[in-house]
Amino acid sequence: MQTALFIFSILAAGLAFGTIARFIVPGRQPLSLAETTIVGMLGAAIGAVVGNLIQGTEDFDRLDFGTIIGGIAGSILVLGVITWLADHFGWRTPTPEPVTAGQLIAGGESASVEFKSTARWNMHTEAKDDRIELVIGKTVAGFLNGEGGTLVIGVDDEGRPVGLGNDLSLMKAPDLDRYELWLTDYLERTIGKPALAF
Repeated sequence: MQTALFIFSILAAGLAFGTIARFIVPGRQPLSLAETTIVGMLGAAIGAVVGNLIQGTEDFDRLDFGTIIGGIAGSILVLGVITWLADHFGWRTPTPEPVTAGQLIAGGESASVEFKSTARWNMHTEAKDDRIELVIGKTVAGFLNGEGGTLVIGVDDEGRPVGLGNDLSLMKAPDLDRYELWLTDYLERTIGKPALAF
């Protein structure tokens, strides 16, 4: 049990340090969520060792403010080096041309494109349905765990636009800004803030 808890805490710390580093290092980093976690773990280890050496202590299993600062600084350093190497050696994949909603819909559903008629409204019961919201969270989580993708809300499975009217009717003030805010808040609650950043 202690081993599992130790491994989980290392992964959680790596994800946290890597995500913090991604927010601080400017530009687009060429890393997935898993790679960011590994960068955070490596950076945290390097930073913690350097921090403890600077403090003159050999107690490396201790967690204090200096170790945490060293871990974050190490993660920023490792991510900065990887970002520089990716830019210098051209490791980044080229940014694809933007695709319009019409092009996405015309291409149909695929492993990287998913259509959902609504995000909150059950078309059969004609009422708000938490299970519909859960499907949205699962779809986004699936894309995050895979190669990424695009979720198009307001289009049925056959590619026919049905709009957002039903979802908007569930809002106090039915406008797209509030709808986007609701969706962002919902995803933050269901998949978590670090994953939402991706």
